[in-house]
Amino acid sequence: MAAALPLELVHNILEADYLTSDGEPDRRLLRACSLVCNAWSTSAQQLLFSNVVLRSERDFHSFRLALSRSSLANAVRSLRVVIDHNQPRGLRQHHLAAAITLCPRLNSISLALFGDSSFDSVEGRSNNENINVEHRHNIIRGARLGSGAPTVPTVRPAEISPSLAEALSKSPITSFHLSNWSANSLFLQNILTSLSSLKTLSITGTPPSVHETTTSAVDPCSLSLNHLRINLQPSPSIDFLRWLLDNSKDTLTALDLERISDSDASIGLLDHFATTQGSALRSLILPSCTNPTELKHFQRCTNLRAVAFRTPNVSSALFKHLLAAADPTPLEEMYLCVDKNTSLSPVIEFVRKKETLKSLVVCLWEPDVKKSLRLWGSLKMVCAVSGVELKVVERLSEYKALIKSNFERV
Repeated sequence: MAAALPLELVHNILEADYLTSDGEPDRRLLRACSLVCNAWSTSAQQLLFSNVVLRSERDFHSFRLALSRSSLANAVRSLRVVIDHNQPRGLRQHHLAAAITLCPRLNSISLALFGDSSFDSVEGRSNNENINVEHRHNIIRGARLGSGAPTVPTVRPAEISPSLAEALSKSPITSFHLSNWSANSLFLQNILTSLSSLKTLSITGTPPSVHETTTSAVDPCSLSLNHLRINLQPSPSIDFLRWLLDNSKDTLTALDLERISDSDASIGLLDHFATTQGSALRSLILPSCTNPTELKHFQRCTNLRAVAFRTPNVSSALFKHLLAAADPTPLEEMYLCVDKNTSLSPVIEFVRKKETLKSLVVCLWEPDVKKSLRLWGSLKMVCAVSGVELKVVERLSEYKALIKSNFERV
């Protein structure tokens, strides 16, 4: 019976259910489906290879071997890669370059970077891709003895290898996430110069910086980004943001700031985005909105369609602002977290009066929090009467996945 189903129907069924509630591929399900019969194997393997994770040199060689024996190269859409220079058999830049070259329809890369990249790549390694031990000793000896010691041509820590730069420039990558836990703050600037088609950028870890020059001004980034997510502590410098977003003033429609503090740098970050990109933003994701400073910046974003908060810390003044007669915000989607201390009265009033609102997603921050909310029934009723879709989420991971999906489709 399984073999008698049309292949397109099999693929549609698997595609509709292969993601978990957290937004991650259910690899166990896909592996099991690939063993049902030959007719199911192709569809299951295509979905299994659509999101590939590479953490070691061994993973890379297995991945390359699998693609060489099948027609799955076109199925790969997303790569999640860990480059850890502290691991002797870890991935390196030339591995990532080769993986990108193998996948002609790749559109997303998530890269986690660890350790010191001083020994990352000697362009011209042996065929088995092992680092020459003598070259390592020469590099160390050169660092200890000075310029007179023997050296070898290497990729400097602030740079990316020529092979990786070439692979990135030829690949149609539109989404890039960097989790940089190394000391190399210039890595992002160098890698972005090779991603000409990039539209979505996510940054985590070490705050990035730009090359300093005393002879001429730094050329601004040529990318026109649509989506930007920042999760950095401390906040990135305004100089870096000016460089990054110089060409995205009218194109940046989705902004996700996962961390906001009371520091001057964080306040300056909000002020910069509100001033330069506020009128273009359609989707805004913030951790909270509790003080007048945050609300003031929020008021400059007059064309928002979707607003999301990652914690229950949201001031009732926000809902009053969104209902003000002078506020033209055509808000359609609202994502909120609620705990036992959340007051639902302003939320109910907002749902009742905001005519443009179509969807309300509520994340229950604590178990059985609905029992502590006196007006929970009233919220459900006002959503039904107003024609607003109410979605209740009990797991924070699922809530984050919903926010992410909204962020990507704006």
